[in-house]
Amino acid sequence: MRQLIGLMATGLLAGSALAQCTADWLLEIGDPGVDTLSLRKGLAITDLGDGPEVLISGRFTGAGGVAANGNARWNPIDGWRTFGTSGLTTATGLILGSNVATTYRGDFFAGGGFVLADGTSVSNIARFEVSPEGDFWDPLNGGLNGQVLGMRVIEFEGEELLFVGGVFTAAASLGGGFDIPAAGIAAWDGNAWRGFGDGVIGAVNDFLLYDAGDGPELYIVGRFSVPGGRNGHIARWNGREFVEVGGGLTGGSNPRANIMTVYDFGEGDELVVGGNFFDAGGTAANCIVRWNGDRFATIGEGFNDTVTSLNIADVGDGSRLYAGGSFVSSGSEFVGGFASWEGDAWQSVGGGIAGGSVPGVAAIVEYDYPGLGSSLVLTGGFSFAGGDTARNIAIWACAGEACRVDLDGDGQLTIFDFLEFQNLFADGDLAADFDGDGVLTIFDFLVFQNEFAAGCD
Repeated sequence: MRQLIGLMATGLLAGSALAQCTADWLLEIGDPGVDTLSLRKGLAITDLGDGPEVLISGRFTGAGGVAANGNARWNPIDGWRTFGTSGLTTATGLILGSNVATTYRGDFFAGGGFVLADGTSVSNIARFEVSPEGDFWDPLNGGLNGQVLGMRVIEFEGEELLFVGGVFTAAASLGGGFDIPAAGIAAWDGNAWRGFGDGVIGAVNDFLLYDAGDGPELYIVGRFSVPGGRNGHIARWNGREFVEVGGGLTGGSNPRANIMTVYDFGEGDELVVGGNFFDAGGTAANCIVRWNGDRFATIGEGFNDTVTSLNIADVGDGSRLYAGGSFVSSGSEFVGGFASWEGDAWQSVGGGIAGGSVPGVAAIVEYDYPGLGSSLVLTGGFSFAGGDTARNIAIWACAGEACRVDLDGDGQLTIFDFLEFQNLFADGDLAADFDGDGVLTIFDFLVFQNEFAAGCD
């Protein structure tokens, strides 16, 4: 038997293959979906007490056929539900919802242009807390004196901070007055706001730490100029002030940068920036570009229109860089608002999204879908995902069955899967009963070997 096992192992090594599933659209979240085209980036994964759920906030009154106040939550067991009472509104009660949302220290944070949160006076940002005494919105010491456009949680100088960007100039102190200078950018530490020097002139949309080799630095993007500088729309913090990066991002009628991530294209980590621009420091760049700390470089042919969201995820078919926005094509290739980088070009994901007056993906967040693992939730202004009904929200996930011969679960078929099978067989574990007859025999080895050789699609 041991000799036969050794021979099989040799054959299995030669037959090594990827153990991957085929990702596809999960449609239950988007049909009937959300009755609006203005979800923007009001999307986060937060646990309000029933496990991690998809939370959305925007200018809508219904989600999944359920009446909503601009704030709704979803999981595959309970479906759509609302949270809070009257929502995030103007002083007259008009539902605005949020421009952007995130989770910080377990709580849901919403930022936008609202002044009331379930009737509580706030200023453009609020935290939703679930407590035994009742759910409530916290105004964060009085908030910010202008609209919020971006939020991201960052471990900065040894402290986890919530970075917030927008068109404000000051943050409120504990006493409630807007007396903390914060031009375009502020950080919340859980108790108080802090600013960053003179900030910037204009609007900040995103923040990220990037290490080009000399240690991590804070980068920001948006539609702004640095004090005394040009309208570069990208800058880094040198410890005292924000300074221009690489000549900036320009071109087009309304140049701006919206989102960042860090990705390794094969030569080490690089900063990826998406937005609406066509020039990066003198390099032609169609709405997306990469920065290595020294120069900008293109990423394929880029896109014909705005990039709003970026994410790096493995939804069961390998780790990829995903981009979402209002673009339709990359060069001559149709990509339909949702694309992945395939090493040499951008390709459409799942046929893309379509429909709506201005179709596009506003936000992409990763969600651990129960029973399926990592997935991507997309919100924006669209009516279809891959040709199927998906009203303004959809999930891209590995919907196929798990590959049972990938016994070590690493996404590859290798000798280690065979060794795991051998151990199960030797232990009398019926997980090795591949022919399903209730006993462990040589035929289980043969079935395992055949499935391994066929690979997993």
